Amino acid sequence: MKRIFLDEFKPESELITATNIITKAKFPCFDAHTHMGSLLLGEDYEKQYDTKEHMNKLAELNIKGVVNLDGLYGRELDKMLNKTAAYKQEIKNFLWIDFSNIEEPDFQEKTAKLINDAYQAGARGIKLWKFISLGIILKDGTYLRFDDQRLKVIFETAAKLNIPILMHVADPTAFFKKA
Repeated sequence: MKRIFLDEFKPESELITATNIITKAKFPCFDAHTHMGSLLLGEDYEKQYDTKEHMNKLAELNIKGVVNLDGLYGRELDKMLNKTAAYKQEIKNFLWIDFSNIEEPDFQEKTAKLINDAYQAGARGIKLWKFISLGIILKDGTYLRFDDQRLKVIFETAAKLNIPILMHVADPTAFFKKA
């Protein structure tokens, strides 16, 4: 048997299945997970697409609206809200939380203000990323957990404003094993 390198391995599928090409949603729908900003597109995302053209294409596909998870906060949120301003009904921008001051005594106060200010500006939800449990290491050497009492302000403020929180918490247990 001839040995080959992995980059030379080009298998061809022999699976035979029925093919249904879907060109648009059968029923009007709402995409609850989009990235319209810097996370995937980079800092110059504003120049990479025309919002009107993007929304027209989605309308052709019978997608009536989207949740944009790239709202960020502060000036970055303002930049996204400006880019999507003409589509407030169709685009729901979710803000991020600034965890850089998680161990400071005023974290809860600043976070409540950040959320309220973002809501007043036009954000309509909160995205909590998996780096909370996988990347933020506290001064005591432990990872920040979603059930940390300091995060309670996020849930309480969202409840008062009646806005959703989208959380990424379903990672494999292997992510949590120490090397």
